[in-house]
Order: sequence, then C-alpha cells, then structure tokens
Amino acid sequence: MIIDWKAHILPGLDRKCDSHVKAIQLMIYAKKAGVDKLVAMPFYEPGTDLRQFIEMRDEAFASVHGGVVAEDMPELVLGTEFKYDKQILDTDGVELLKETPVLLVDFGGKLPSDEELKALRDYFGDRLMVSDADTLSDEDKLRLTGLGFQSVVDLSEIRHSKDIKKLLPFVESGFVRGFGGDKLAGRDPYRHLEKTKRRMGEGFEKLCKKLC
Repeated sequence: MIIDWKAHILPGLDRKCDSHVKAIQLMIYAKKAGVDKLVAMPFYEPGTDLRQFIEMRDEAFASVHGGVVAEDMPELVLGTEFKYDKQILDTDGVELLKETPVLLVDFGGKLPSDEELKALRDYFGDRLMVSDADTLSDEDKLRLTGLGFQSVVDLSEIRHSKDIKKLLPFVESGFVRGFGGDKLAGRDPYRHLEKTKRRMGEGFEKLCKKLC
C-alpha cells in the first residue's frame, strides 16, 4: 500500500489548494502514480484559535470526502500538522486535536528536551509522527527513535541516490514510516515517485508495508 502521509488537498486551508478543482487534480495525480491512500494534512499554527481551526478543517474535509472523492480515487484520511510549541498541550481544544487519526509535528529542525518529547508522545500516542525528518541530524533521528517516534520524509528530498543511501538505515530501523508530497503541492507532487521507487528498491517496499 502506497500512502502519502502529507497531502495538502483541503481547499481554503492548504497552501496552493484554493479550490475543489485543485483537490481533484491532486487526487488524480495520486491515482495515476499508484497512491492508495492520502492523509489530508492541513497546518495548524500554534497561538491561533485551535477550536476554530478544527471546525474549518472538518468542514473542508467533509466537503472533499463527501462531494469530490470517487470510488476509484485514493482513500482519504484526516490528519493535521502543527509546529511544535511548548504550550501546545495546554491549548484550548487540544483534546479535539488528539482525536485526529494522523498527526505530524514539525520541530523546525531543532528538538525540544526529552521531557517535552515524552510528554508529546504520552499525550498523542502512535498517531503522532515527525514531519520533515530529512531536516534532522542523524543524532536527532536516533534520539527520536529511542523515544518511540516515527517520521515521514518529503518525497522531493529522497529522489537522489545519496539521499536514499542516507535514509535507508532509518527505514530499516522503523523510524521512517513513509513519505509526503509537501513541497510539490502546487504541481504534480508525485513526479519523482517512480524514480524513487526504483532507486530505493526493497527499502521502498518496506515503507509501503506500513499501514495507516
């Protein structure tokens, strides 16, 4: 099963997806590339109204899932990405965020303390993964692995042989769970998928065995 864990396809919430037409285009791209499942991944900015964001997110998801997705399109799953903030667990409405099937946290390339990481992990559980793991050092990847985290990487960052060689040990360890098409959301986010599949070989197959 091929899953895009970071599909920006919710109109009005996701950058470069300003209409249902764009959402359909992205789903068609995914279908042609052989993607089986898309995790809709709007971005929540800490410090803003979380309850309002969730209300808008749910409305946008329902409009796409109920009115756009056809039987032959990839399955659509609800997710949310958020930038890490020390106050996130004290934010009004965080219990609603916890109910989201898939969550990504963006650490901005710098990890907080082990205590903060453990608090995140304890609260959100396995539904929480690390976004943009390709921006982290190998030392940070090992640290997160030891704390039980998994991650996704950007598809556009793993198309070269050197990137794949560096990534494979973390696929083997289970830290890298899959990919997302984030940075290419405005165009075809899967244009590198076939090349990546060939170059990763068995490593790509291991990614695809991880189910949502």
